[in-house]
Amino acid sequence: MQISARIKAVRGDLSQTEFGERIGVTKFAISNYETGRQGVPERTINDICREFGINTLWLRTGAGDMRSSTNDALITLVDHLLMGKNETAKTLFRALAELPPEDWVVIERLIESVKRG
Repeated sequence: MQISARIKAVRGDLSQTEFGERIGVTKFAISNYETGRQGVPERTINDICREFGINTLWLRTGAGDMRSSTNDALITLVDHLLMGKNETAKTLFRALAELPPEDWVVIERLIESVKRG
């Protein structure tokens, strides 16, 4: 199955217009992707996977399951944030990635404190 058919499978019962609106492209772009007249940009692949919970590897190659695991969805979300323009988000994720294990206890306490209000 080609990526064009996999995009159509993800779209399911949504119209091309509805599907396109959810990922920020026109129905004409969706039509071009589904017919194979136009290649699918990397950003569009990422947007489809994030918006619809789709496994990126499956959408690109057909390998694996169509739906992403929670971890895959989290990785896609973090990738999206890190590729964006929000410098605060980038700084935060880099700092968290570099934390030693003992500091995660402090972060956990902070989250619990915020949840309690």
